[in-house]
Amino acid sequence: MKKYYLDNFIWNKETSEIRGLPRPYVKVNKLYYFLKPVGFKNKFKRYLHTIVPIPWQSIPLFDNFGALLDVNIDHESEVVKNGLCAYCGIKFKEKEICIRWTTQNFMPTVDGKNSSLDKNIFPRSRVFSDSYPHHLECMQQARIFCPFMRTLIDKNFEIGEYDILRSNHFKHIEMLKNTYMGAKNEL
Repeated sequence: MKKYYLDNFIWNKETSEIRGLPRPYVKVNKLYYFLKPVGFKNKFKRYLHTIVPIPWQSIPLFDNFGALLDVNIDHESEVVKNGLCAYCGIKFKEKEICIRWTTQNFMPTVDGKNSSLDKNIFPRSRVFSDSYPHHLECMQQARIFCPFMRTLIDKNFEIGEYDILRSNHFKHIEMLKNTYMGAKNEL
């Protein structure tokens, strides 16, 4: 696992602004190792690793309510606006092959919170960059360190050129908005 982080590259306000890999990390308190039961193969039966790299658009929380990360709103808005990878903060190259999560059935919001959504329709929300393209290496790391992402299987992801996946991301968001508005009108 050491190949995914540098010694003493601990996440803080300054290191959070650095783009690229490896990502700054946090050392996880032992209380969080087994925070939730794991429903996936994991020889340690752990929910979290000892060290967790923090994505560029995230802020570590590790609170008493089970929240692990919060969104860095400034970075999150840059991801979609400037065509950046949410994990590393680096811009995609023209025709670069990348990957995106396709099975997101949660209505994305700017901050990843449910503030204005009907919880009967979308019980949980995500941030916009969750279904936005990631570099292949970045998604590989996300699927190692994110306790949710490592429960997913390969068919939950789409691989292709950045422009195509970016377009598919926006089509997906539009479909979710239409689903939300249609369900809301039926209530």
